[in-house]
Amino acid sequence: MDAGFWQRQWRDHQIGFHQSQFNSKLMRYFPELESAPGADVVVPLCGKSRDMLWLQGQGFHVTGVELSTIAIEAFFSENHLDFQRKGDWYVGKQIRLFCGNFFDLEPPKDFSIAYDRASLIALPPSLRIIYAQTLSRWLLPGGRCLLLSIEYDQGSCEGPPFSVEEAEIRSLFHAFHIKKLDSCQEKMNSLRMRKAGVKAVKENVYFLEKKF
Repeated sequence: MDAGFWQRQWRDHQIGFHQSQFNSKLMRYFPELESAPGADVVVPLCGKSRDMLWLQGQGFHVTGVELSTIAIEAFFSENHLDFQRKGDWYVGKQIRLFCGNFFDLEPPKDFSIAYDRASLIALPPSLRIIYAQTLSRWLLPGGRCLLLSIEYDQGSCEGPPFSVEEAEIRSLFHAFHIKKLDSCQEKMNSLRMRKAGVKAVKENVYFLEKKF
């Protein structure tokens, strides 16, 4: 899987992973991070997620990273937000989006908070360890992350989204203290995967805190 895969998904409007409403688990569990308004939050592989609006509304400064210009421009257009284009950056009020590969970005600052709803599970195993290392490098010591992941029988259908079990998450993020906050059954949003027989997944919510 390469960057072109996701570019095609946006071009062909194959975006079953997009949620039109704020994520209920974000709203319920983000307070567990105990972050004061004004903190800098990074949202990897953000797409056009409306969760960034929720974070902005709570007083946070949001930095999203996304490959697709279609997704970024749709985010600002659909939410009637003004922005300025500055090279690869789209800068609005308390929200700025970087258009490019997550692994290539050298952020202008370190972050105290990260929010991952569908980033880790979008990546094949070969990229997950690099993703975890990159996210760890971007977070300040003591930085915290709200991570949503899913588990299902990977033998019935190949991702994305991929099934990422708790043991793998604990191995990938060994530089973090990890606490599981929730685990419940949810409907599978992907039409392709429902057709393949994956009707439901176990969705897990994790709290991560960088050790040093």
